[in-house]
Amino acid sequence: MSFANQIIDRCRSTNDLAKSLAEKGDPHGTWVSARTQDAGRGRLARKWASLEGNLFLSYVARIEPRDLWSWIPLTTSVAIVGYLAERFPHGEFRIKWPNDILATQQGVAAKLGGILCEGTSSSRPYVVVGVGLNCLQSPVSEEMGQPVTDLTSCAKAGIITADDIRTGLLENLDLAFGRLMTEGKSWIASAYDQRSFYEEGAELTWGTPPATGRVVGLGESAELLVKSSTGEVRRLFSDEVRVRTRAVSGASSQRRSGDDEFPL
Repeated sequence: MSFANQIIDRCRSTNDLAKSLAEKGDPHGTWVSARTQDAGRGRLARKWASLEGNLFLSYVARIEPRDLWSWIPLTTSVAIVGYLAERFPHGEFRIKWPNDILATQQGVAAKLGGILCEGTSSSRPYVVVGVGLNCLQSPVSEEMGQPVTDLTSCAKAGIITADDIRTGLLENLDLAFGRLMTEGKSWIASAYDQRSFYEEGAELTWGTPPATGRVVGLGESAELLVKSSTGEVRRLFSDEVRVRTRAVSGASSQRRSGDDEFPL
């Protein structure tokens, strides 16, 4: 049985189903969504709470050339936040590098969703893009270790479920990946800058033992560039750092979040 471009009631993981479709040769843009997952996961195999009514979606991206792969997480984030901002103009949505979607409520930035990208270098290379977005309800903040929210609570548009946003979000993903392949990464970097939680000059700490520095911008491979306290410009990659916000310049009282412990 094929699960391509379908909404199913339940599965262990939509990313696992999308991988099986990609391995069979299904094309770019193939997707699968589930109403709930039994074994949803985040980065570094962390468990992802899959509450019914929320969005769980995985998308097969066959992006060429391969040097654009490192931009797939931010392309996905830009597509999601762009769609949410247009659909829900009374909400405030931000991208927390590299793969978290935030919404601000009463001056507090809370996690709305996340992205998990898993690639392969097989003969028909692909990246599976997993998207989890809290729509109807959110996990308990204390269990997550950071503030969390959902669209029903923050978008000021009544009750919102995954069924209300899935089609529009998929259309935006198609458009964003098309632009990535035809126009390159510069427009993604520009769109990210407009919606980034980590503004230029934001003071961060990372690593063990912790180092400190200020955000400079994005590098050629979508890495985060920071200038350390010694003046050295460091390149931070999502698979090697845990970024913690100390203060956000110009808006420190309104845009804070916990550490990058629970990305999807």
